[in-house]
Amino acid sequence: MTSPKVYQNSSNWRNSQRLDCEVPVDILFKGKLYRGVSVNISETGIFIKSIPLEDFKIFDKLTITFQKPDLKPVKAIGRVARKTNEGIGILYLGENQPKGNWLKPNIEDLFTS
Repeated sequence: MTSPKVYQNSSNWRNSQRLDCEVPVDILFKGKLYRGVSVNISETGIFIKSIPLEDFKIFDKLTITFQKPDLKPVKAIGRVARKTNEGIGILYLGENQPKGNWLKPNIEDLFTS
């Protein structure tokens, strides 16, 4: 079994580790539910593929929910911080930002599973 690829502060604008991790992601945006797949995940954001890119713009605010089997679901409000031909990067926002004690156990499990 190969180890998951972890990215550590590869540039100044990234402030947390990213983990290559493909899990289903539900996106609620403007009353519509989208289903995507994560590419990588961190304590500050998530990159999602397999969605209709034309429906999303930079700074759009949305709600995402994702879960790795055998872990608690993670639900967060975020905004589109990056858009490429492959998908969108979501930055978690506000009070529901999954940092610290709320997301950390899940991220630690993702990094060590």
